[in-house]
Amino acid sequence: MQVIYFCGDDHVGKTTMAQSLQYIFRERFSIDAPILSFASELRNELINLYGLPKTIISNKSVDKKNTIFRLGDFNYSKEIPELFVQFGIIDNVDKFDDLSLSLRDIFVTHGTKIRRGQNDKYWLNHILNHIEKHSYQYIIIDDARSPSDFQLSKKPFIFHLNNSINPDPNLEQSRFHAWLEKNEHMITSKIDVSIPLYRYSAYSINLQHVIPKVLV
Repeated sequence: MQVIYFCGDDHVGKTTMAQSLQYIFRERFSIDAPILSFASELRNELINLYGLPKTIISNKSVDKKNTIFRLGDFNYSKEIPELFVQFGIIDNVDKFDDLSLSLRDIFVTHGTKIRRGQNDKYWLNHILNHIEKHSYQYIIIDDARSPSDFQLSKKPFIFHLNNSINPDPNLEQSRFHAWLEKNEHMITSKIDVSIPLYRYSAYSINLQHVIPKVLV
């Protein structure tokens, strides 16, 4: 199974490019290459365990930095405040209701501090469980962010998208970029793509030229 990863800064067009690649696979080569996302299960947990509104959590265009939630306003699972105490986010479960966090902070807190704190392969295992139920020749991952994400394949094929106009070098991405440089020998191929804002369609066409490298 060949795994193709899209990685890069927030809002750089990873999903858009992944969808373009999937279209080319299907229309030109009659290959079914599903797009899988580590964040899909994270969104499900935020909806089901925190009670956060699905219309907002499932909307990828929402401004995560400026969307603020008071956690006590939602019908959350009893285990969530306990996990916040366990991982040092608050020192008492009684403080949970008054805690206000941006949507981005909730994603990072639950996805990284809590779930990866419990098991570094927590999200990876969700993808693996899905893959085991199917026989895919190719799969596309549209949101690789940490080194553990690449354990789906011994020789991953990576599209590294870079927004040259408005980069977002947050800590998680910086660690990831450092890992990429250190582990070049593990990668089948890495294509660096500089994408100015709102120019997705023009660059999507160029994916056709790299398909022969992916079809190995």
